[in-house]
Amino acid sequence: SQEIKTGKQINDEFRALHEFLCTEERCYMNCLEKEAKWKYQQMEQKIVGITMDITSLEDTIDDLKELIQEEDCIELMVGDRTEKKTKQNRKKSNCYNNIEPYVAKYLGSLTYRVWRKMQDIVRVVPITLDPNTASSSVLLTEGLAGILNNSILTQNHYLPENPERFEAYSCILGSKGFLRGYHCWDVDVRDAQRWNIGVAVASANRKMPISHESATGYWFISLSKAGRYAAHGLVLKLDKQPERIRVRLDCDRGTLSFTNTDDFSPIYTFSEKFTEKVYPYFFLGRREEDKDRSEQLRICPLNVCIYEK
Repeated sequence: SQEIKTGKQINDEFRALHEFLCTEERCYMNCLEKEAKWKYQQMEQKIVGITMDITSLEDTIDDLKELIQEEDCIELMVGDRTEKKTKQNRKKSNCYNNIEPYVAKYLGSLTYRVWRKMQDIVRVVPITLDPNTASSSVLLTEGLAGILNNSILTQNHYLPENPERFEAYSCILGSKGFLRGYHCWDVDVRDAQRWNIGVAVASANRKMPISHESATGYWFISLSKAGRYAAHGLVLKLDKQPERIRVRLDCDRGTLSFTNTDDFSPIYTFSEKFTEKVYPYFFLGRREEDKDRSEQLRICPLNVCIYEK
């Protein structure tokens, strides 16, 4: 069931986080143990040096005792040099290394440093797909950030019927709708030969074939199996085939624009006054000539930056 599948995905996500934290913990503990071992070795070497200094001082004391009993000036001069040697040994013996670990290196902002490192394993996408709207002919990728379409993969893939689900085509909507503000997301289309990308209103018909009219509640650009790009039936002539398309939705200005992020050339712009929430909309067609190969649309992750003040 969907509940069991969702629970398993939650367990997998937390398991990955636990493994990351355990790995980081082992790394910090290993570094601490290595530093402690090195400092103990330094301490042992210092003890050996101090022992040698003590032996040297004992010899010097014996020499001084003999000089005290002598009145020879030359011997007294030697005694002056011996005294300097004694002071040098004493000064050398007072030098020592701290054997305690550098605590601040390990505990200073520990959770913050580990959190920053988590950026390597955490992917953040601007929109999340809604599985409850997905057609039974598409599969969602990990993290609900993309869809696959393959006849072999989906032949035994059945989903429960509900009012939100698409039936006529291999479509899906984003989980969050927009009525105000500016919103932007990038879509990787390199592994897809037929697709629609755009937005749709919540009230749009999801059970019947979709037309290229805004009156039906859909605004999108498309790539047909013949390799033609279009927007509401208007053929688009592009100088370069896009691999990654940026979708910009400005609800306040009533515009929906598409840009090729490879060279930032404009593809098409809709002007429409949206009177109800619109949701990111995707359609993915099947590959005709190579049915064993999966079609895929992927929402590109954001580049997360942390600014320290």
